[in-house]
Order: sequence, then structure tokens, then C-alpha cells
Amino acid sequence: MDRIIKINEEKKEEVKKALTLAFKCVNAIQGKRLRSIRTQPIQSKYGNSDKVLACWYKQEREFETKLGYLLDDLNTVLPYLEWVNQVQDLGIKKSECKGQLLEVDYITCNLLTNLIYKCTAFTESSEHQVGRFTFHEILHEFINLMTVRHALVYGLPPKIETVFLKMIRDKQTSFFKNGFIPDLFVVDACSEINNTLKAIKCSKDRVSTHSVEPGYKLTAEEASYYDLYIL
Repeated sequence: MDRIIKINEEKKEEVKKALTLAFKCVNAIQGKRLRSIRTQPIQSKYGNSDKVLACWYKQEREFETKLGYLLDDLNTVLPYLEWVNQVQDLGIKKSECKGQLLEVDYITCNLLTNLIYKCTAFTESSEHQVGRFTFHEILHEFINLMTVRHALVYGLPPKIETVFLKMIRDKQTSFFKNGFIPDLFVVDACSEINNTLKAIKCSKDRVSTHSVEPGYKLTAEEASYYDLYIL
């Protein structure tokens, strides 16, 4: 059974732009240039210490693992996106979907994330069930990989950058190797850009953050497990 919630007219252009980018993400994932980018040494704004490089290597491994799980189903993704284009009356032409997306800044990250939560989450079909699931899984990993890369090369938003520099100063390499890097580099960074982030708490032993309200104070028990960063 199909479940389709039509997009409001005022949101159509934004969704059309995001879906066009999604086609190019899939092209990149299936192409050879992304593999080349992933294996090239990264030149980070924050230097090339073991701590900084651990962020990239962790995310690259996460992507490789997820890609391995989904590889057999990748051919179901483009038919699903074509179906979304059709049922949502977006009018994207095939010529607009050519090319590969190999750079994801925070504006693009927001666009692609919103595509999932505001469109494809409510555009499903029994015929394209596997394609929809595979699209959501691989797009999340692609967004995480390429946004982390962009942040390392060009820089994080200022407040999150300050937090990251403190972490580099105070934490061991294992803190980054064992962490969930997109918490800081994607979720928190996008929240800062969207002006919805005031403070975060982070596990003491790995990158794993949670946004908290302004004025939040750690309890005595929490202080054993978390650091608090006021932004």
C-alpha cells in the first residue's frame, strides 16, 4: 500500500532542489571518484594530528561498513527517487540529475536532511520499500561522511569549533576513535547554524553529545560521566 503526503506548494522548490542533489549523491556513491576522495590524505584546517585524523578515519570506516551492508540493494534507490519525483509532481528532468555530489557543506547537509524528514519519510510504496529504506540508510552515511570531511577541511561553525579545539587539547586519541563524530560535526554544528543550540554535554570517554537547555547543570553523578560545554 502506498502512503503519500503531498508537499505544500511553497515547499516544492526546496524539495525539488534537495531531490536533485539526492540523485547526484547516489551517482557519487556508485561512482569511482568518491573512492578516490576517501583514500586521499586529508588536509585539515586543524592540522593532521592523530586526534584530528581519527575523526576522518572513524567516519570513513563507518561509511565503508554501511556501504558493504547495502551494496546489493543500491540499484533499488534510483527507481525509488524517480517514483518520488513523479508522485510529488516535482518535474525534475533526467538531465538535471546527471553528475555527482562530492562536496557537502552545511547548507547542503540541511537540505538533504530535510528531504528525509519532510518528504521521503512520508512518501512510501510497497513496490519501493527496499529502495526507500536503502536510500535513507546510505544517504545518512553519505551526509555524515562528506559533512565531516568538509568541516575538517574548511572548518566548523565558531562555537562548535571552540568545543572541538578544547577536545583536541584535553582528550586522548581514543576519545575520537571510539566516538560518534557526527554528533558534534553534523547534528550540533547544524543546530548552531540554525540557532537552536545553547549548550551540550559530552561523554568524557568518547565523542557522544546531547544538547541541553541554557543554564543546565550536571548532577554530581552526571559529572563523573559527562563534560558540559556552554556555547
